[in-house]
Amino acid sequence: MDLKLLNKLLHKAAETKYLISFGFALSFGLFGLVILLGLSQIDRTHEHVQSIVDKHNVKTSLITEMMWAARERSLNLYHMISISDPFERDDVFLEYTYHAAEFGHARSQLMQMKLTKEESTLLDRQARATRETVPVQDQVIELLNVGRISQAYDLLINKAVPSQNRVMDALHSLSLLQQQAAQELAQQNASIMHESNMLILLLGIIALSLSIVIAFKVTRRALHSEKVLQLEKDHAEVTLQSIGDAVITTDENGIIKDMNAIAESLTGWSRKAAINHNLAGIFITHCDKTLCPLINPLEEAIKTGRIVTPEVNTTLISRNRKEYAIEYTAAPITDAGGLIQGGVIVFRDVTEMRSMAHQLSYQASHDALTGLLNRREFENRLEQAIGHAHNSHLNHALCYLDLDQFKIINDTCGHVAGDELLKQISGRLREQLRESDVFARLGGDEFGILLEGCTTEKAEVIATNILATVKQTRFIWDNKSFELGVSIGVVPINSMSGNVSDVLSAADTACYEAKDKGRNCIHIYSTDDDDLAKRRGEMNWVHRITHALDHDRFELYCQEIVPLDDESNHSYFYEILLRLKNDDGSMVPPMAFIPAAERYNMMPIIDKMVIEKAMDCLTKLSTNHYDVHISINISGQSLSNPTFLDSVVDIIANTEVNPELLMFEITETAAIANLSRAIRFIQTLKGLGCKFALDDFGSGLSSFAYLKNIPVDYLKIDGYFVRDINVDATDSAFVESISQIGNVMGIKTIAEYVENEETLQKLRSIGVNFGQGYHFGKPRPLSDLKTELLAKGKESAA
Repeated sequence: MDLKLLNKLLHKAAETKYLISFGFALSFGLFGLVILLGLSQIDRTHEHVQSIVDKHNVKTSLITEMMWAARERSLNLYHMISISDPFERDDVFLEYTYHAAEFGHARSQLMQMKLTKEESTLLDRQARATRETVPVQDQVIELLNVGRISQAYDLLINKAVPSQNRVMDALHSLSLLQQQAAQELAQQNASIMHESNMLILLLGIIALSLSIVIAFKVTRRALHSEKVLQLEKDHAEVTLQSIGDAVITTDENGIIKDMNAIAESLTGWSRKAAINHNLAGIFITHCDKTLCPLINPLEEAIKTGRIVTPEVNTTLISRNRKEYAIEYTAAPITDAGGLIQGGVIVFRDVTEMRSMAHQLSYQASHDALTGLLNRREFENRLEQAIGHAHNSHLNHALCYLDLDQFKIINDTCGHVAGDELLKQISGRLREQLRESDVFARLGGDEFGILLEGCTTEKAEVIATNILATVKQTRFIWDNKSFELGVSIGVVPINSMSGNVSDVLSAADTACYEAKDKGRNCIHIYSTDDDDLAKRRGEMNWVHRITHALDHDRFELYCQEIVPLDDESNHSYFYEILLRLKNDDGSMVPPMAFIPAAERYNMMPIIDKMVIEKAMDCLTKLSTNHYDVHISINISGQSLSNPTFLDSVVDIIANTEVNPELLMFEITETAAIANLSRAIRFIQTLKGLGCKFALDDFGSGLSSFAYLKNIPVDYLKIDGYFVRDINVDATDSAFVESISQIGNVMGIKTIAEYVENEETLQKLRSIGVNFGQGYHFGKPRPLSDLKTELLAKGKESAA
């Protein structure tokens, strides 16, 4: 609301009062006409002014509410990135959703009002920006939900924040347009008031004979109108003071006419002291980067007749020399004829937001724990080095480091100790490197060192020094001393090197080869290395596995588990097995591709796929009233995956299969290696009704010691002890001891590799509950199970 125009309205109202009083004193003969027209005109003017103020207040309130909700959503999004507790993050996400609803509600109300073409255009622009922003924000939240914090940071900085800024720009422009529209409407009202005054003056001259009494009544009504206008002026001032951004208005010469409390706070000038001063002496800014003074934006806006926004990061210097990072919009104020009457600048303090952006930028390129560069930034530097090697034929070298004892320390002493070890090692290694070398933490206990302008021979010397430094380091924690080691893969970077992915893949392969040599070793990559060729073969399997997942080339097989005693009767009991179908139709056994899948952490994806396929088949069998129990193998990697358990629970919840028909097998070694996660996994799914088996029992060194801590329902005796049970007394005794322990603990036993009748009878005499092996049948496609069960049903009926 333009306070100058409101003051003019008050002045015109005062003139109207005296003119009407004088006219009615001289116009007794036209008493009725003057009363009718005078009161009608004053009421119309009052209603028109009221309409202007109400419309402005409602629109301003709704726009302010949209801006506040949008800003709070951005702060919520950043807050979620900085929170590690998933429950606290959920609370913030609820706030984030609530502000989205507020934003939508305010916009819906605004759209229901009568809007100008310019307002509709800006709202459309805001809507397009919001449609671009929301999917990016949702993607940030999805990345947070799966624990991909770094990618969430990157997406927030590079996409979400710029998109949100476009939303805010549209809203600021809309706010400014609303102020300008209000000023224009007020000017139009002043014109109407002027015309009314002329009409009333004319009637007053004609109606000289009207009575003094009537003139007194009309004068009192005019005083009431003046009071209403004064109240509206006061209300407009309160509205101006309540706006969350700083606002300063000037005349066409840049002389300040008004400012709100936020502007007082940021500039350090009081409203009283600033009025009638030139804006250039109060709104003083400089460029953040160069510290050079900037031209006053409102002067440029008034001079050019267009809206001016900052082209560089701007800092405002207050009267007390305090500095604020600001964003602003400066615009000219024009009358109904398009003539510039002054200007308005709206600005806000973004010091905290800009500091947050700097912090996010640092976090996006650095590892939070060690302070080293992170993988994303390292890959950027590596890409530059590869390009430099291609263009200048200058050689570089990449060292890929993997700590050998980290997992032992991390599992034995806890994550706090593991974190401290990473910080100490990164500090020690930094001392061994040149200032120009690029040192980064690539993830977990893996580090990368980019040696620019370094030959392979020199890189090997540096790697040897690093090896010695790590070996000489003793990590002390809780009065325990740990000897450390590191495996290093060295890759030359020259004009023949591939892209970033190729070089990192070669370095990773060389590092794994160094580990396979016995750890604490160095392996130099070369294209004709037989060992690395084998490793690349495993990586080729990764491609084949990915292709099989994408094109549904995995097929499920099953092998029956047969009860050996009457008490262990099941209608049908099968273990689910996995095969990969080649393009020629042949089947690849699991041991051909599982090692590669385990090495490259693909087992959680494969396990989830197997469960989904098995549940789909079981759903179809249950629909046909077949009581089929199935057993599904779960890998150690899946047990360690933080989201896998939730995925399994969701799969079970989204099917109509009775969970009591499901059994999951985990190997003894995997359970022991991930004991706490394994117990949580078992307890959660057992709570749904699922059963559990400990697979390959007896293959570990501490089988019986851990058994009482793992709440399983079945023990699958390792086939190594079953195969020769008739000829090897040790194997027989071992199987018998497992059976006895199982009976004592209420755990049923399943013997694998039952290949002949003699073995079967021996197992029955020992008391083993179930058998599985070629003696009962070879694995066959799970898709054939329905036909097989139908045949068994007919045979049983006969």
